[in-house]
Amino acid sequence: MDNESAYYNDPEFKRALRTYERMLESGRQTYMDADVLADIAEFYLSRNKEVEADRCVDFALKLHPNDTLLLILKARRFLDKGDVQAATAIENSINDKEDYEVQLFHAELLLYNFEFEEADKYLETKFPRVESQGDVEDVEDIVGLFLDYEQPQRALNWLQRIEGKSNGYTFFFLKALAYLHLERYEECITTVNQCLDVNPYYVRGWGVLADAQYSLQKYEKAIESCDYALVISPYDEIALRFKAKSLYELHDYAGAHAVYEVLLKESPNNAEDLLFDGICLNFLDRPSEALRQLKRAGSKCSPDATHTLLDIYEQLACAYNILEDYKEAMICREQAVRLGADKSTLLLQHIYELLQLRKTDEAIPQCISLFQNEEYSYSVRLQLVAVISDCGYDELAYKMLLVLCKHSQEAVDDGAYAYMAHVCRRLSKDEEYLHYLGLACEYTPEKAWDIFGRDFPGCQPEDFPKEAERQLREDKNRGMSDPA
Repeated sequence: MDNESAYYNDPEFKRALRTYERMLESGRQTYMDADVLADIAEFYLSRNKEVEADRCVDFALKLHPNDTLLLILKARRFLDKGDVQAATAIENSINDKEDYEVQLFHAELLLYNFEFEEADKYLETKFPRVESQGDVEDVEDIVGLFLDYEQPQRALNWLQRIEGKSNGYTFFFLKALAYLHLERYEECITTVNQCLDVNPYYVRGWGVLADAQYSLQKYEKAIESCDYALVISPYDEIALRFKAKSLYELHDYAGAHAVYEVLLKESPNNAEDLLFDGICLNFLDRPSEALRQLKRAGSKCSPDATHTLLDIYEQLACAYNILEDYKEAMICREQAVRLGADKSTLLLQHIYELLQLRKTDEAIPQCISLFQNEEYSYSVRLQLVAVISDCGYDELAYKMLLVLCKHSQEAVDDGAYAYMAHVCRRLSKDEEYLHYLGLACEYTPEKAWDIFGRDFPGCQPEDFPKEAERQLREDKNRGMSDPA
């Protein structure tokens, strides 16, 4: 268990918290120490209870109006809300400028205003040497501050000052977190394992390990790390979130939805969690439930989060398609286009969903209309053909590819020959398959590799045609030798 969790589970802290909350219930003011009230406010913040935290800080300042720690806590709350002027005013009102918390907060103000170099120089003047364990802990606080403001390389530079002077789990955790920010995932995993060797009950360490494993697409390992964290802290949001995302990537939508249900009970207002739960419900063919989650996601999403809003509208359209409410589906797609989505991408997605649902009476006319519309580029029409073929309508894809392959330069630029070879093979048009495979390997070997690499293991694209001929001969000989 980490120090913070241990402290919040300490009987003395729990008694103080009960005393404070009973005081609020009774309406009778009780004197409490400033440090205790600061700890209670920090506890509320750690549980995402911002209203309760602010109320606690305001109450504490009525009892202790000049307490430096409480004033800095209040200033940080202003900074969290984007009110730099109010935060700066509080800092200026504090007389003791040499107080550790005041110095750290001054650096934070500089970082908040993107004055990264100035913050670094300021901290160097205030913390020039590392001579004691207290100095080591100060440096760890500074590192944590730089990481909060997405400055991982500066964080690593400061960690070098205490290299060899600290073997505690916090040092290894901060170093691993810096590597994670720098996308140096293998180094992150090695380092966070050192952290967990020192303290196997450190939940945040397991969370960083899961994050790095997820980023390396090691989803099973990420789930395992999350499960370790959840044994220690069953409702840890980071562990729940990465477990759900990993299950989603493994196409275990039922499992992911079950985890999101737990997560959303703990944190019901996270737009991204609501979005992914809606996606899972769409995959599980539960569109009415998906609509409910997706609409909630839209209501909680920041207006500036354009990419998330686009995904929400796309998934709303998918849910309406499943419910056969095509008018609402198209309204959602049009809204996504107004937000900046590519019209052709959304239309292709709409067609794909209709074909997957075998609603050919509506899908096929839309396919033909898009293909014949000169507004759309050659590349978009080729993507349409890929969608049609993926959904099993190879005859239609073949007819469209005959047209596209007549445009020789575009066919070379966009890799149409490889798609044509793929469709011809599926339709058992062996001569055309070999012909177009040869063209694909000659003009677009990368695309040929993308489509046929798994079919010809150990071969380079230039060898694909010969290997294809050999496979066809074997198939023919096998067919002749099979008894009637």
